Amino acid sequence: MKKSVKSAFNTASSQISTILEHNELSRQIDDAMTKISDELIQNLEIYQWTKITGPLLEILAHMGKEDMSELAESLVNITSLKRKFTSSNSSDESVGGPVDVAVISKGDGFIWIKRKHYFDLLHNQPFKDKYFK
Repeated sequence: MKKSVKSAFNTASSQISTILEHNELSRQIDDAMTKISDELIQNLEIYQWTKITGPLLEILAHMGKEDMSELAESLVNITSLKRKFTSSNSSDESVGGPVDVAVISKGDGFIWIKRKHYFDLLHNQPFKDKYFK
């Protein structure tokens, strides 16, 4: 996005300069366009942080393990659907199929949440040893 904004403003600046054929005025226009594009990018970054990234990180900081595992699975599924329906090349569909979900925490260690079948103590021996002695 940043490169696109910079490129568009540089192109506009050079086209205006070509039309004017006045070196000093062209330099002033180029400086003004650079300043405007920098301000636009800065405002877009502020908007992204305050409206998208910041609130999402705030929510993630307070989510439980199960909610995070559901979110992770949903993001994988959304990515799979996006690639499936927006790409004409089938080799771009690199995400999809059944999704395994696991949670790793300090207290519990590695725990399967979804492993193409329901939670099974046979697949979670450290968990079983810790809680069912």
